[in-house]
Amino acid sequence: MPSRMTNYISIRPEMQSGQPCIGNTRIPVEVIVRAWWYTTVSEEVICNNWGITPQTLRIACWYWGCYRRRTKIGHAWTDWAERNEGLMWLSEYEMVSLPSRQADA
Repeated sequence: MPSRMTNYISIRPEMQSGQPCIGNTRIPVEVIVRAWWYTTVSEEVICNNWGITPQTLRIACWYWGCYRRRTKIGHAWTDWAERNEGLMWLSEYEMVSLPSRQADA
């Protein structure tokens, strides 16, 4: 994972049994990813409910598309994650649209 993104995603054995979490919080990335995938609420609502930024939401989705490909959601987001990898590495998060959702299908 890019070093800039470690501020957004952390994996520490003492937190949530080593599950990837948002920054230094105990919020699992999976919770944020599922909130986007399974609901139709806006980006703003998800960010406000979980106390995260739009950039953090995109990084969580990108992480899931890159590193959790064997899951249903990760598989669905693999192409999106690959297309946006360059922008993510350059921290151009505002240029990255959010991935599709189950509700979009």
